[in-house]
Amino acid sequence: MISIPILVITGLSCSGKTTCARRLFTRCNLPVFGKDVLKELLFDSLGCKDVAWSKQVDAAAYAILYQLFEAHLLVGKSCILESDFRPPAATPIFKVLLDRYSFRPIQLHLVAD
Repeated sequence: MISIPILVITGLSCSGKTTCARRLFTRCNLPVFGKDVLKELLFDSLGCKDVAWSKQVDAAAYAILYQLFEAHLLVGKSCILESDFRPPAATPIFKVLLDRYSFRPIQLHLVAD
């Protein structure tokens, strides 16, 4: 079975993740799925309230991100994922998906001042 390359761009806020993903999109012609883009769309539709609400919307955005990712894996397509993935939450999900699908995650961890 062929292993599908998946680029995972991660890092702290304002480290250049979105900029890097956009540049790679234009060079590699791969779809980019970013948690913050999804979260902004949810805020546009549902409104913005307090910090607790923001955390709920954040969880919903991650759920959508992983669903889009899995849909690409299901049809054997590469993509770029972009978010501030936190290992305690992200690692178990990636492990489950690695058990289901043949993909090779390539992590690009960005750091900036």
